Amino acid sequence: MKRLITVPLIAVMALTLLLGCADAGPKQFVYAYFDCFDTVTELTLYANTQSEANEAADYVHRRLIYLNKLFDIYHEYEGVTSLKTVNDNAAAAPVAVAEETVRLMLFAKKAYDLTGGTVNAAMGSVLSIWHEYRENGLEHPETACLPDINELKSAYEHTDMAAVIIDEAESTIYFTDPELKLDVGATAKGFAAQLVAEELSERGVGSALLSLGGNVCALGTKPDGSMWNIAVQDPRSDGSIGRVAIGSQSLVTSGDYQRFYTVDGVRYNHIIDPQTLMSADRFLSVTVMCDDGTMADALSTALFIMDYEEGSKLIAAIDGAEALWVNKDGTLLYTSGFDIK
Repeated sequence: MKRLITVPLIAVMALTLLLGCADAGPKQFVYAYFDCFDTVTELTLYANTQSEANEAADYVHRRLIYLNKLFDIYHEYEGVTSLKTVNDNAAAAPVAVAEETVRLMLFAKKAYDLTGGTVNAAMGSVLSIWHEYRENGLEHPETACLPDINELKSAYEHTDMAAVIIDEAESTIYFTDPELKLDVGATAKGFAAQLVAEELSERGVGSALLSLGGNVCALGTKPDGSMWNIAVQDPRSDGSIGRVAIGSQSLVTSGDYQRFYTVDGVRYNHIIDPQTLMSADRFLSVTVMCDDGTMADALSTALFIMDYEEGSKLIAAIDGAEALWVNKDGTLLYTSGFDIK
């Protein structure tokens, strides 16, 4: 089990109550996992029996563990080609990867183009430097410091998504730049949550809610037709700033409180602006709601980095997407369709 380094930033409301009796139709079952994507995973689903629910929950758990291994940039696994294996070998020759990895990387190319390079899965060389400094700063706060900007600029020269060659037919990835490294932190959890929700639907589950850290994916509505009520966390407290009702949608938050360390009293989060190569600091958090969890994940990162005007134009161009920005002074900005109460 990996060390837990984040907590869910979207709280799922009223998950612990089993509804109804044995002959009153589907009942609610709740599960929690602590070994997927370095965060807490909560699964709520409706089923007729405990055994049906357990079977579905076991499937979700196994799939999330497998996807976590695929997208891991720090570890290798027997029988699984992780992104660490890709990063270590793809410049020498094409590396055969799982179909899920191909799908995620094809979306990463799309996200790169859609956001003008703001969401860039080829930023691994830069992000690894920040990761090292952040880990050192958390372990030894007295010596916490920032990366040298020249080191970051040198690494940034090897972040061109065009250098990532994806052969969909052969299911391989190849790098034309030997110093390029992948990091799919901006999309992996959203992709995993969306994929598993779709697979649950294919297995006959019609009502479920999967909360993977800051990524919430709703499969349908509740059996009585009511929506799932999700509380959006206050970035500066354990409370919420309001609730949002969703059904067959995803809600994803990016914030400066998920992973960060402090240098000279200043908080530096893990979301890096490719223009400055420093932590993005325009907002406390950004929450995106849309029909697709992978897109919601990418958009929440992009909007957290972009200024409000640029982000507003981007979200307006995506059908069905809505967004909420929490400014640094705590005030809220949101699109017309983001109904928070």
